[in-house]
Amino acid sequence: RVPVPPPHEQAAIARILDAVDTAIERTREVVEQARILDHSLLHDLLEHGLGEQKSNKRPAHWPIKRVSEVAEVGSGVTLGKDVSGFKSVELPYLRVANVQDGHLDLSTVKTIRVRCDEVDRYRLEAGDVLMTEGGDLDKLGRGTLWEGQIPDCLHQNHIFRVRANRTMLNPRFFSYVVESDIAKRYFMRVAKRTTNLASTNKTQVRDFRFPVPPLPEQEQIVAIVAAAKAKLRGLIQKEAALQQLKKSLTHDLLTGKVRVDGSGLLPPP
Repeated sequence: RVPVPPPHEQAAIARILDAVDTAIERTREVVEQARILDHSLLHDLLEHGLGEQKSNKRPAHWPIKRVSEVAEVGSGVTLGKDVSGFKSVELPYLRVANVQDGHLDLSTVKTIRVRCDEVDRYRLEAGDVLMTEGGDLDKLGRGTLWEGQIPDCLHQNHIFRVRANRTMLNPRFFSYVVESDIAKRYFMRVAKRTTNLASTNKTQVRDFRFPVPPLPEQEQIVAIVAAAKAKLRGLIQKEAALQQLKKSLTHDLLTGKVRVDGSGLLPPP
């Protein structure tokens, strides 16, 4: 059994919900365009340089460096280790599920008991770049920047942390490099692969080679990419708000909580 409003009110409800659907679809199209721009922007900057220096070739003053030359790579804590007989502490740690491509999902953070004398080895520092070892293809080498969101947080052994030498490498710049096609192509090429699965290791992460502009140019690239990402986030939030609006309107209009006719909203009964 459903409430059946008069035909003219049905038509008004349909027009309203159609208008919201159209706004959602147009916003979704803009979001997709922004995603494509976000994906290609850094690759273009890394391949062709900045501003007046921009050309068909990578700037000659940008050396190609291995990760091991500009950062230190660390492995995480192994789950299930027996710490009985040692002084230990319970601390939060990041799993592969927490480290997404370009962002963190901290909705569920688990804890682990570790030996006190091993905490410093596995504790994350703000500015560490986190990279996943692999599993499904979408998990191969994906990563993002840790900004110290959780005090005394560790990381498990399926996540590498890359700690930049900040005299040569801006951590956020490197986190964007990890998102780029340059990194994705490299890890797809060197990974150990089976059907639908792929994994990398600490040696391959250390051997990853990428362009390292002077620090001021790294900072310029960070600013450009961050602005594009901020625009994308704003569009995603707009789409989510429209989806919520549609949900609320659908409930209110189809239950008669809000009444409409051809001229607009009717006053409440």
